[in-house]
Amino acid sequence: MATGWMATGTTPSALAQRDQDLKLRFLPGFVEGKQDSFNGRLDGVTMSYEFVKAGKPMLGRIYYLQADNRTIYTLRFSGLRDKLGRIRNQTDLIARTFKLK
Repeated sequence: MATGWMATGTTPSALAQRDQDLKLRFLPGFVEGKQDSFNGRLDGVTMSYEFVKAGKPMLGRIYYLQADNRTIYTLRFSGLRDKLGRIRNQTDLIARTFKLK
């Protein structure tokens, strides 16, 4: 899914920081994770974070994939911390093979 309007030259890292500052930090029990570079058909960054939903520990992982200097796609995964952590190889594969038609 596209993230909406962006200024030309916005980086995946800057968009990840903006998402964290404007959206994610307001999640119940939000714990900032780390941001890492990511390489695939489209390069970018990933951001992981933790939060609480209905009293259960949750994990979120977002892939920010840059298609060109005006387009960054986001792939957002969230779920129970132990279950999402177990399928990280699969979410990485989805993001690594993401391509445009």
